[in-house]
Parts: sequence; C-alpha cells; structure tokens
Amino acid sequence: MCIYCGTKKYRKIYENHHGPIPRDTDGRKYDIHHIDGNHSNNDPMNLKAVTIKEHYDIHFEQGDYGACILISRKMNFTSKEL
Repeated sequence: MCIYCGTKKYRKIYENHHGPIPRDTDGRKYDIHHIDGNHSNNDPMNLKAVTIKEHYDIHFEQGDYGACILISRKMNFTSKEL
C-alpha cells in the first residue's frame, strides 16, 4: 500500500507519482515494471513505465520465461483490447 495514495494498485500509484502512463505508437498503454522484481514492492521509485516489447526484453534477459509468455500475449493486442 502506498502511504501517500492509500492504494495497492501499482498502476494507480505510478500515475499518482509519475503522471499519466504513456502510450506506444499503437495506442497501447505502457506496462508498469517492478524494477526489483518484487510485485509487493509498490514504492513509486520501484515502478517504471516500459513498452510491452521492452517489458518482454527485460524478463527475457532475466530468464523469466513465464513472464515472457504472459507479456508476449499482449504484444498482438490493439489498444481497444487491452
């Protein structure tokens, strides 16, 4: 829970502290990546907006292939489907 926002929703925490989540060239909102890999750590400084492709690449380099599969499913979605 963010002590400043009063929420556990990491996307909302990101927006409250960093501004609107950017969109890629296809109009899809960026993913929010937990920098330290701990999804319970929703500290605003641990959240980073990345494109879906960048998010895939981060997890691929870390050998987190399960996350890659989940992220790759979003790569072909349009902005209306996400």
